[in-house]
Amino acid sequence: MQLSQDQISQLYTFTRQHFVEWYDLQTELVDHLANDIESILEENPLLTFNEAKNKSFAKFGIFGFSDVVAEKQKALHNKYWKLVWHFFKDYFKLPKIIVTFGLIGLVYKFLIAVPNLNIVISSLLLICILIPFILLIIKTNQSKKRQKITGKKWLFENIVNSFGGAFFMLQILFHIYQITNNHILLNSYSILLFSLFFVIVGFFFYIGFSLIPKKMSEIMSAEFPDYKLSLKA
Repeated sequence: MQLSQDQISQLYTFTRQHFVEWYDLQTELVDHLANDIESILEENPLLTFNEAKNKSFAKFGIFGFSDVVAEKQKALHNKYWKLVWHFFKDYFKLPKIIVTFGLIGLVYKFLIAVPNLNIVISSLLLICILIPFILLIIKTNQSKKRQKITGKKWLFENIVNSFGGAFFMLQILFHIYQITNNHILLNSYSILLFSLFFVIVGFFFYIGFSLIPKKMSEIMSAEFPDYKLSLKA
């Protein structure tokens, strides 16, 4: 027995009622529930759709869909960081590694030459803290705009917008900023380390806010045609 479109719509409503707000996860759960309900109704044709639905839902245990949501979040976080590592490794291969060391050298020469070094480094760290927040606000507003138009929220998009859950790194940057702002003694070695740090963080932000969203959009568009349509909204 194949479920009707109206029954499929009821399953989407059912997942939302049980606190699954992400459309990509709703779709996976609806597909699972639909297949299981069809099997249940084939074995017990006297059952109603709602009875079969409740029987299928009971298989998820007392916590309902919460465990599935947690597992999916973990899986997408892992996928995100695998992509980050994949792109990051590219910058330590020829010819990009030459560009990488060239940028480190340019930052080092710039810092060696400027007066008021503490102020300059503090300003650079402050920029590193502010830029992700600004980009987060922009991307969040874009997601909310599409959500209003399409009525759909996407779990993977939330993970990408939150930089894979890595905003805790901003706390580290903030502490470095505080230390630097207290006029820590800077010598050639520490300036070189900061130059390396600054370039790597720059690559990290570029990967997280440019390359990863593009790659994840390709993956999601192939898996969920509705997402490709939402990008045009």
